[in-house]
Amino acid sequence: MREKNKMVGRRKSSDSHTVSQVTEVQTTVEWVMSKPAFRMGVEDVRRRRPYRAGYDSWDINTQWGYERGRAWAILAPHDLPLHNTDGTLNATAIRFFQKCGETIR
Repeated sequence: MREKNKMVGRRKSSDSHTVSQVTEVQTTVEWVMSKPAFRMGVEDVRRRRPYRAGYDSWDINTQWGYERGRAWAILAPHDLPLHNTDGTLNATAIRFFQKCGETIR
């Protein structure tokens, strides 16, 4: 899986303004799902909340994590917990994310 990373400027050959691009780095499903932003996205969808205040000011990685959490929560069964009672990621939740593949990446 690739994680979106820092913004990098690049010039378009046809004009003089800079277009921002996002570089990608390898990461794991577990890393993405363990981030607070992913959890917040899941919670917000499951509680039928709108996007959080300040979303537009978050860094790009936090926004991507939040969006992935929202997508996972929409696709996953509502009764599938993200975490086990001991706070660890639920293995079934991880497998569901992997099964969804490119849909939530």
